[in-house]
Amino acid sequence: MIQNSVQFGGLPNDDPNLYIANFLEICDTFKHNGVTDDAVRLRLFPFSLNNKAKAWLISLPPGTITTWEGNDITNFFQHDQESLYEACERFKDLLRKCPHHGLPLWMQVQTFYNGLLSNTQTMVDAASGGAFFNKSPEEG
Repeated sequence: MIQNSVQFGGLPNDDPNLYIANFLEICDTFKHNGVTDDAVRLRLFPFSLNNKAKAWLISLPPGTITTWEGNDITNFFQHDQESLYEACERFKDLLRKCPHHGLPLWMQVQTFYNGLLSNTQTMVDAASGGAFFNKSPEEG
């Protein structure tokens, strides 16, 4: 079923966001007593890949992917009462925990900034001498 309905090859014209949305939608149709959504997703994931993406998965050391919920990097947000420094350190920890995340620098910077509370974003904009996104990732 997965192989016929949703495949991701890692090719330039493949849309990873659409792939993930379709993959999760199909996985959510599998419900078994005592089996978590995470376990279903992990079991079906290899069957949803082909081409470069499948080669990438095969190249990983065994046990590298142990949970589907490992996407904490792109779901990052600053906690209430968390300082900018604490948020930055926590974000860097997330990056270190997933060294093969493959996110380009510009996306890391964008993800971090977008996850900040609005008052912290204002402070970052002021400290950077204007709109933060008018800077290059190297300047940020």
